[in-house]
Amino acid sequence: MGIPAANHYRVERDTGITPINKRHTGARIAGMAITGLPMPRSRIQYAATLRIIDASDVIVYERSGEQSEIDSLELTILGDLMRLDVETFRASYGLPDDQAPADE
Repeated sequence: MGIPAANHYRVERDTGITPINKRHTGARIAGMAITGLPMPRSRIQYAATLRIIDASDVIVYERSGEQSEIDSLELTILGDLMRLDVETFRASYGLPDDQAPADE
């Protein structure tokens, strides 16, 4: 086995602060008034972005989506980072090979 992927890549995540879906509290209150039963609250969803960053701080993979989708993807990627070597990890996610550093 070669170099562990966790030694070469890291995962970062950004979660938005503005909800994707609007809450309709008026409809909830009207439903409670009509039926007399408490109406369930809608779950607020936020957008999130997941990035894989290599050892030279270059973003090599980026994916945006709904928060629960990104949660699942993040767990999968973190699991792969811990168990795969660099070459297998690159192949799994279609990441580019390292470029040789430029001489200054």
